[in-house]
Amino acid sequence: MALDQGEPTRGLAYIMRALRLDPSCVLAYRTRAEKARNEQRFAQALPDIERVIALDPAYFWGYLARGELRARTGDTPGAVEDYTHAIELEPEAPDFRYFRAALYLKTGELEKAYADAQKIVDDDPNSYRGPLMMAMVRLEQKRYDGADGAFRHSQVAVSLNQEGAICRIKLAEALDGVGRRGEAIEQVRFVLTMPTATPADLAEARGFLAELERR
Repeated sequence: MALDQGEPTRGLAYIMRALRLDPSCVLAYRTRAEKARNEQRFAQALPDIERVIALDPAYFWGYLARGELRARTGDTPGAVEDYTHAIELEPEAPDFRYFRAALYLKTGELEKAYADAQKIVDDDPNSYRGPLMMAMVRLEQKRYDGADGAFRHSQVAVSLNQEGAICRIKLAEALDGVGRRGEAIEQVRFVLTMPTATPADLAEARGFLAELERR
């Protein structure tokens, strides 16, 4: 499609033509919503997402996309509801449970977050998201050591996703929690060299490194 080939004007013309020919074209609404979402135009994306839901309520994407927008705009209960609906439609998709678990973590519902993480591990042992969420829950609870501690879970997450900066940041936090500050500093410094680290990862790493070096 032209939108994917760097021709947004032409691509939008195709979408509008598709909707004129078939106002019930779910793919056209989804494509236009994704473009608006990618450009951070969330208010403009929402009506098209809700059209997708109205036209095809059994299609998980609409609930997943609306959940993301609600989470971004602070409607956490609405986002949890949408992610839950998406999970009901696609129960074996680990990312959906991870997104919901992240919201539970934010609201302090740690046992719910951990239950979602455990389900991810059960359904997909090769996904790093389950152990990563388990580590984040245990870090919040300050449970660092032992077979069910943050250190063990973060080690597993790193083994499953060597290039994941966030996994290494949580491993560093767990190392600090078990009294291995020097190793924690090494991990954080390594994150700062990772080409896969996002701006958010780098900001978190720099902040944690500064905290570690102040001690």
